Amino acid sequence: MESQKFESWAIIELFGHSQIAGKVTEESIGGCSFLRVDVPECDGQPGFTKFFGNGAIYSMTPCGEQVARAALKNPQSGRRAQGRPGQADRG
Repeated sequence: MESQKFESWAIIELFGHSQIAGKVTEESIGGCSFLRVDVPECDGQPGFTKFFGNGAIYSMTPCGEQVARAALKNPQSGRRAQGRPGQADRG
């Protein structure tokens, strides 16, 4: 029996007091399991993809696409903290 891969919109809370929201799927790279978060474009900022190992994740809240997109607009959403390299967290 083949196991079903996880796929859902979600808000992910990460160790280090940050969070990220987007379309979440499982991915295996080099024999290791990762959570892939595809963050959509938001307020003119281009979308991006981040991979997280299970040790980086504190909790995950599956939700609908609208809720995940709304979380990106929240200053606590981690878009700044977990965004592209070089972006400072001003929150």
